Amino acid sequence: DILEGYERAVIIDAADMGLEPGSVVKFRPEAVQFRSPEVSLSLHSSDVAGVLELARLLGKRLPELVVIGVQPKDIGWGTEMSVQVLAEMRHIVDLVLGEIGYCRT
Repeated sequence: DILEGYERAVIIDAADMGLEPGSVVKFRPEAVQFRSPEVSLSLHSSDVAGVLELARLLGKRLPELVVIGVQPKDIGWGTEMSVQVLAEMRHIVDLVLGEIGYCRT
């Protein structure tokens, strides 16, 4: 429901893409095939793919979505980002700003 009423939205999330930690990939959900683990015991058990599929099944009108996936070093319990992910924060922020049409001066 939080996305209803918006034309566009950017979702940033950890995504296990099998890449080097800190890798950043921008994509549209309809352009990729999500894979869900059979059993998920991580903080990401309510994954983006599952939420989007539930919204679709409930007939929700979703905005145009862009996902910025960041390959974590480790998906597990914790509150700290890895050095590799932290090193990409400026790049991630620049991607978001580009998506919303904001230009830095």
